[in-house]
Amino acid sequence: MKNNLANTQILLFTGEHDTLVNPNDYKILTKYLPSGIKEVQVADYNHLDYMWASDVNENINSHVMDFLNSF
Repeated sequence: MKNNLANTQILLFTGEHDTLVNPNDYKILTKYLPSGIKEVQVADYNHLDYMWASDVNENINSHVMDFLNSF
């Protein structure tokens, strides 16, 4: 499989309590992504917390804004 993402900057979030993402699948995914991806792990997040958690601004949005402003 040709890696067309070699020059793509990626910010990847993961929640430790995500009931919809199998940890083994996450490991497989990261094998196919280019090296140097930025990963943010949020200890108490589930799949929908990325949209609805009361602390999403500090746990997610601040990382996204920092990532976008780095370009």
